[in-house]
Amino acid sequence: GAVIVPLSLSDRPRRMIRWTAALLGVLGAMIAVGWVARVPFLVRIVPTYPPAQMNAAVGLLGLAAALWGLTRRRRRVMAGGALIAALLRGLALLKHVAGIDLGIDQLLVPAPVAFALDAGDPGPMAATTAILLLLTGGVLFAWPTLMPRAFAASVLGTVGMITGAIAGITLFSYLSGLLGNLRFGTITGMGIPLVIAFVVLGGTFVMCGWDAERLD
Repeated sequence: GAVIVPLSLSDRPRRMIRWTAALLGVLGAMIAVGWVARVPFLVRIVPTYPPAQMNAAVGLLGLAAALWGLTRRRRRVMAGGALIAALLRGLALLKHVAGIDLGIDQLLVPAPVAFALDAGDPGPMAATTAILLLLTGGVLFAWPTLMPRAFAASVLGTVGMITGAIAGITLFSYLSGLLGNLRFGTITGMGIPLVIAFVVLGGTFVMCGWDAERLD
């Protein structure tokens, strides 16, 4: 299960990866507990904002496992966690693009368990959430095989910039009140815990890509 990842990283980005993995794991677990225990605060934080969906929590946990596998040089753990994030989110995105519903949204939390969230049912996942999980999970899954190292660093940094930009714009629009009419839309309705997770994850990817190219 061990592998030498084709990027040289110094201690600072490795510590950042570990902290990011911990944050994603905590946020994913918090969202999951919120749905199971029916605690609205844990899945939306602010009552007037959309909830983070249960299937997105599974994606965050998958990304956390992938990042942990990266720091431990465990390719199977890294690939497995990344695949969970990318594959299921790809199926969710398929629903947005082609209108094909495979039941992913209600896979873990049936629709009647929407309790006091005032959000209809546990799905569908916002398209932006699905895209970011697909991108970040996909790049972590492919990262060990990307060569040369400079190319791997560029790909990781580019995905990080895209992820951070989308999540950052969403956060700015929430804080400023702009695009308020789109807050609960299926395109942009990303839960606050997910926005926080992707801002940090995007920054981590950029730092790792920059550091790896500098060392190379």
